[in-house]
Amino acid sequence: MIPASSLQELNPPQMLSMPIGHGTAGWTGDDVVEDMDGDVTLIKVTLFMGHELDKPTSDEGFANGYQILVQPSFPLWFIPKKGQRCIIAFPEGDFKTPGNGIIIACPGPSPKRGFKKTQALMDFTGYNLTIQAKSISLIGNDPDAGTSVMSVAKGKCQMQSGGSGFFVSDQGDVTMKSVGADGTLKSCVVLAQDSVSIVDAAGMAAVKLKGGNLSLSGNQCAIGCGSIGLGITASPAHPCLTGFTGAAGVPSTSVFVGV
Repeated sequence: MIPASSLQELNPPQMLSMPIGHGTAGWTGDDVVEDMDGDVTLIKVTLFMGHELDKPTSDEGFANGYQILVQPSFPLWFIPKKGQRCIIAFPEGDFKTPGNGIIIACPGPSPKRGFKKTQALMDFTGYNLTIQAKSISLIGNDPDAGTSVMSVAKGKCQMQSGGSGFFVSDQGDVTMKSVGADGTLKSCVVLAQDSVSIVDAAGMAAVKLKGGNLSLSGNQCAIGCGSIGLGITASPAHPCLTGFTGAAGVPSTSVFVGV
């Protein structure tokens, strides 16, 4: 005589009356949740349905019913950890064909941080996250603080807020700029393929390095150093003269020239 507790396990239905199932990721005695050997990733799931009547959960505390193989779904390719609750959709009610079931949700405890009434959260704790697309944009739009944008598209990327930001062109040039509340450029740093420029737009001063040459422009130039050498061969043996010209000049102790 077959024990009543085993009837469900020995006589599983071919189709489900409801095309939605509930279970946990993984199989009893198997620590590997996924099968990624082929083009289609399959995930091992144990349903709550089909358990022995006197043992609804396994010794691990997970579902203890039918063991099936399901798929993750586009666009979020995600493999749940063993024991994670899963909600699975079964097209046409077929749960026995490997890969027919599709994980549509993974409910669980609410995150302890970063999640509240006015704050939504995507939580991938314990996972590495890759977002792959032709272009990607993250936009923060606050009525009080304004709009902030992070985007990657066509070989370019940018991160800006209120006009100020960090920009990388498709040629590899890097620009960092600061824009005032009135929309005017205040300062800028440009790292180009063949030059480096630092610009103080508000004070009309600039530094540029290109082709081994250094250009300085501005109203005044103050250099506060212990000593200054002008020329590649500058040395303390050739100090600049201060005060009167000619023999009356006093040798500088901090500014030297090359001859």
